[in-house]
Amino acid sequence: MMSLTATKETAKISATDEAAGRETPAAKSERLDLSLAGMTCNACARRIERRLANAEGVQSANVNFATARATVEYDPRATRPARLIETVKEIGYGASDTEEEGAADRERAAEREKEKSLRRRFLVAAVLSAPVLIIAMSHGQIALFNVPWINWAQLALTLPVIFYSGWPFYRSAWTALKPRAADMNTLIARRCARRQA
Repeated sequence: MMSLTATKETAKISATDEAAGRETPAAKSERLDLSLAGMTCNACARRIERRLANAEGVQSANVNFATARATVEYDPRATRPARLIETVKEIGYGASDTEEEGAADRERAAEREKEKSLRRRFLVAAVLSAPVLIIAMSHGQIALFNVPWINWAQLALTLPVIFYSGWPFYRSAWTALKPRAADMNTLIARRCARRQA
């Protein structure tokens, strides 16, 4: 859709220039490949693609969720790579030029760090949720859990699960809601908040 509109506009300009007897310089476009971070679903990829496609000087933009890459064709006279990277960052996602020195190493290191963080958060959630599950499923049949403060103990065990282990979902949901959009993180965060109310 965007490339069709851009092509029509170029044709109109060329026709006007030819009618006036001027030569039209061929529009030279450049290609930029970006590595993206922070996408969690296809809605994120569509949001980035739309924002890039509507950026000044961009002729076409394509975002691939599976590879976390964006390919942008742009007019170097109208914009520059740093501005396109900033466009992605403005909506809450990470972006870097794949041609930069050491970009692949930084990308791998960031991916390893993210994986370690998620693994740690999952471990905390599993360890703290197991006692809450046992207490909740005992239905008063285990005398050890029949104490007046057991609900406070469950709350103390549950809060780190919600706010530490669930933090990435809340952060991503907030990022999605700022430009008045929603994604899977918004649904998860909303459901968790409703459960606690």
